[in-house]
Amino acid sequence: MAISTLHTEDLRARPGAQPAGQVDGHLDGLGQVVALVRDGFAGLPHTLRSPRRTALWVFWLTGIVGDAATTLAMLRSGEFAEGNPAASVGMGFLGLGGYTVVASLICLVMATVSTGRPCGPVARVAVGFLLLVGLGKVTMAVSNLTLWASLH
Repeated sequence: MAISTLHTEDLRARPGAQPAGQVDGHLDGLGQVVALVRDGFAGLPHTLRSPRRTALWVFWLTGIVGDAATTLAMLRSGEFAEGNPAASVGMGFLGLGGYTVVASLICLVMATVSTGRPCGPVARVAVGFLLLVGLGKVTMAVSNLTLWASLH
């Protein structure tokens, strides 16, 4: 973690003081999450060199693209209606395409963060939560495809 010169001088003046985000020389919960976010975004240019990051991106993109494509196709067909009340409100404000783009961008940020290397228990829980969201996206894509296929 980078510490500015001014901050370092402040720490020397106060015995026992620690950098923000650290407890006993280790990252606290927020520090772990910040490090996870930084690592996720810093790893973007090198994604294809890392089998772990590549696998996570395949997982996420399957869910994001699959859910978006099946939702758009089903709703545009006129045979289906959005079942999520919150999504319906969002679609009312942004339109179907606009809502799909915003939801997909949010998921891309979550995907990026989930590819970071967790450096503590709080960061591991954060990654677990994000991967559950990704699993939800994949599940929705499969569910939409199954429903669509059963009616056609």
